[in-house]
Amino acid sequence: MKIGNTTKINKFQCLNCGHGLDLATSTTAEHAMPVPGDVSVCVYCGNIAAFEDYGLRHLTSDEMHEIAGDERVLAAQKNRQWVVDEVRKKTYS
Repeated sequence: MKIGNTTKINKFQCLNCGHGLDLATSTTAEHAMPVPGDVSVCVYCGNIAAFEDYGLRHLTSDEMHEIAGDERVLAAQKNRQWVVDEVRKKTYS
């Protein structure tokens, strides 16, 4: 399940699990390079954060309410689950 373009980015640490994140996939075909304020879904743990020039930051309460049910965020979460499932298939088959 490919949801958009993927590009290499400067490595950021997930604020929840600490994994290094060095790829970004857009939920549209428009761009893959994140800009400040874009939402990030960690492929390892599913944590949702926001990109900034310096890395990632936690969402504010207002931002959490704003993105709740957003189709693009749901698509990113579905894509994350697809990646997890594919890795499990390769690991355990």
